[in-house]
Amino acid sequence: MILSTLDIFLLVLTFFGTIIGTLLVIVLMRVLSILGVVQEITNYYKKIKQFLNGYAQIPDTVKQAAKDMVNKK
Repeated sequence: MILSTLDIFLLVLTFFGTIIGTLLVIVLMRVLSILGVVQEITNYYKKIKQFLNGYAQIPDTVKQAAKDMVNKK
Protein backbone atom coordinates (compact mmCIF):
# COMPACT_ATOMS: atom_id res chain seq x y z
CA MET A 1 0.00 0.00 0.00
CA ILE A 2 1.47 3.30 -1.12
CA LEU A 3 0.46 6.47 0.67
CA SER A 4 0.23 9.59 -1.39
CA THR A 5 1.15 13.02 -0.15
CA LEU A 6 -2.52 13.86 0.32
CA ASP A 7 -3.09 10.73 2.43
CA ILE A 8 -0.15 11.57 4.68
CA PHE A 9 -1.36 15.14 4.99
CA LEU A 10 -4.85 13.96 5.99
CA LEU A 11 -3.44 11.55 8.56
CA VAL A 12 -1.26 14.23 10.13
CA LEU A 13 -4.15 16.71 10.06
CA THR A 14 -6.48 14.22 11.75
CA PHE A 15 -3.89 13.34 14.40
CA PHE A 16 -3.10 16.95 15.31
CA GLY A 17 -6.76 17.93 14.98
CA THR A 18 -7.77 15.47 17.67
CA ILE A 19 -4.98 16.61 19.98
CA ILE A 20 -5.72 20.30 19.44
CA GLY A 21 -9.47 19.67 19.78
CA THR A 22 -9.02 17.87 23.09
CA LEU A 23 -6.77 20.58 24.47
CA LEU A 24 -9.17 23.26 23.29
CA VAL A 25 -12.07 21.56 25.10
CA ILE A 26 -10.02 21.37 28.31
CA VAL A 27 -9.09 25.05 28.08
CA LEU A 28 -12.68 26.10 27.36
CA MET A 29 -13.95 24.12 30.36
CA ARG A 30 -11.50 25.93 32.62
CA VAL A 31 -12.47 29.28 31.14
CA LEU A 32 -16.14 28.50 31.80
CA SER A 33 -15.41 27.64 35.42
CA ILE A 34 -13.51 30.92 35.85
CA LEU A 35 -16.32 32.86 34.19
CA GLY A 36 -18.79 31.28 36.64
CA VAL A 37 -16.82 32.76 39.52
CA VAL A 38 -16.63 36.14 37.77
CA GLN A 39 -20.40 36.08 37.21
CA GLU A 40 -20.99 35.34 40.89
CA ILE A 41 -18.77 38.27 41.92
CA THR A 42 -20.59 40.51 39.45
CA ASN A 43 -23.95 39.48 40.92
CA TYR A 44 -22.72 40.38 44.42
CA TYR A 45 -21.54 43.74 43.10
CA LYS A 46 -24.94 44.45 41.52
CA LYS A 47 -26.78 43.54 44.74
CA ILE A 48 -24.53 45.77 46.83
CA LYS A 49 -24.92 48.59 44.31
CA GLN A 50 -28.72 48.31 44.44
CA PHE A 51 -28.63 48.31 48.24
CA LEU A 52 -26.42 51.39 48.36
CA ASN A 53 -28.60 53.22 45.83
CA GLY A 54 -31.66 52.48 47.94
CA TYR A 55 -29.83 53.51 51.09
CA ALA A 56 -28.76 56.79 49.45
CA GLN A 57 -32.41 57.64 48.76
CA ILE A 58 -33.41 57.37 52.44
CA PRO A 59 -32.35 60.94 53.34
CA ASP A 60 -34.42 62.29 50.44
CA THR A 61 -37.41 60.27 51.62
CA VAL A 62 -37.02 61.48 55.20
CA LYS A 63 -36.60 65.06 53.99
CA GLN A 64 -39.74 64.79 51.87
CA ALA A 65 -41.69 63.28 54.76
CA ALA A 66 -40.57 66.15 57.04
CA LYS A 67 -41.66 68.71 54.45
CA ASP A 68 -45.03 67.00 54.12
CA MET A 69 -45.52 67.06 57.90
CA VAL A 70 -44.64 70.77 58.06
CA ASN A 71 -46.92 71.61 55.15
CA LYS A 72 -49.87 69.77 56.75
CA LYS A 73 -49.69 71.88 59.92
